[in-house]
Amino acid sequence: MPELSTRLSAHDTVFLNWERPEQPMHVAECMVYSGHVTAADMIEMIEARIHLLPRYRQKIVAAPFGIANPTWEDDDAFDVRNHVAEMQLDGPGYRILSATCGRLYCQLIDRHRPMWHLTVLHGYAEDTTVVFLKLHHSMVDGVSSVELIEVLHDTTPDAPPPAPPRQQWQPRPIPGPLDRLRDIAADNLDLGLDAVRESIDLVRPGGITDTIDRVKKVARAGVDLAPLMLNPLSPTPFNAQIHAKRDFSWVDLPADEVKAVRTALGGTVNDLVLAILSGGLGRYMRRHGYDPEGRLLHAMCPVSVRRKSQSGAMGNLISMVVVPLHVGETNAGARMHAQHFEMAELKRRGQADAIYESISAMKWLPTPMARLMWKSWPKDYFPMHITSTNVPGPKEPLFLGKHELLHWYPFGVQWTNNALFLCTLSYRGRLVLGPVSDPDIVDDVWEFADDLYASYAELRDAAGIVARETLTPSQAADLSVPAEPGKTPAAAELPAPAKLAQS
Repeated sequence: MPELSTRLSAHDTVFLNWERPEQPMHVAECMVYSGHVTAADMIEMIEARIHLLPRYRQKIVAAPFGIANPTWEDDDAFDVRNHVAEMQLDGPGYRILSATCGRLYCQLIDRHRPMWHLTVLHGYAEDTTVVFLKLHHSMVDGVSSVELIEVLHDTTPDAPPPAPPRQQWQPRPIPGPLDRLRDIAADNLDLGLDAVRESIDLVRPGGITDTIDRVKKVARAGVDLAPLMLNPLSPTPFNAQIHAKRDFSWVDLPADEVKAVRTALGGTVNDLVLAILSGGLGRYMRRHGYDPEGRLLHAMCPVSVRRKSQSGAMGNLISMVVVPLHVGETNAGARMHAQHFEMAELKRRGQADAIYESISAMKWLPTPMARLMWKSWPKDYFPMHITSTNVPGPKEPLFLGKHELLHWYPFGVQWTNNALFLCTLSYRGRLVLGPVSDPDIVDDVWEFADDLYASYAELRDAAGIVARETLTPSQAADLSVPAEPGKTPAAAELPAPAKLAQS
């Protein structure tokens, strides 16, 4: 694992400065395991692996007088037990689970301790246990959160724990104010040397040409995004100032079928996800009295810039692209073609590279100014309608001791006026779309999940692929009678969703 950086990057600190009670800035994972797992089991398993996860023992310490970004420092009071809770659900079924996880998500992580917390949940379905894990976004991005979860698991059941550390962990004392001021001076010197190196780089062969190309990409991105930044967000039923409430759902699709659909229609899996999203949003808008005909919405899509050598590195190594969504296109094949074209055009224009250049430039902004900018960001403004993430997960089953990770449902971050968010995660032959909502604005996120599934079914039919599974997400999600790992229950095995308690 690469050596951990001590000071948070300008990008990492965005998630600290932008956090509000109605806007928690942590990513989360809802994981369903076979068998009965207790909080004590989780504590034991984490303690056996915590030496492989040094950031999990570090807390955030502010710089003296707030003149620089905070640093990660060892927590001398660290105790795994402070980060693990256990509770009984009010009853079985998907709606109680999703509502409970929504309430847990809205509890901010204690900043006086390492920035993670998990809750062991019982009562979702017979012979299963759910673990709801929260990781602050200042600590991880989507890719690094998956890599960290893989460290906690094995690929075979009952695998022996990793070798213990050579010596017992001793927390490094937090430096005093004068030492931290010296560190700030040293970091600023390094930043200045970076500027010198970049200037020297201009005189190497091709240096000026490369710089001009970078400037052109940034300029093109500015031209593309300026109208979105300056004009009011076009109205939808899911864009309004959010509250401290969350709910989530999931659409669990067979990955081999998804691959067959995208191959038949042409394009990537991410193109297909965007075609599913645009079709689902269009359906939702029509049902709520908004005509999507001829309209384009815009999705912010994070893009990982993490190199192979940075696997296991903490923090945020991401850029983004802003993708037009063809929500008014009812022809599924045409919708897929349109989304594929949009992504190809953004790649051709180098938008992700340009936005990363802009994100990287935040390091030159004085820390107090950056902090003020994000803390004073309007609570009802964001220039895009929705965020859509797509993170690849492991293809093979994972095990927590003897307990198999049967299902892995992602849970993402929402901000300002985005009352819908879509996380996509692949795991052991499944592609899971995970919509997250503010239930005060999107009153039933499971209805939107059904919209997403209907959009996928249109694309599958357009591709000429015979459906392997035909249940709606709300039907398939109910594990009151657990299915075999990786399989969807038959309709006859499921109680009617309407009979389930609603919390």
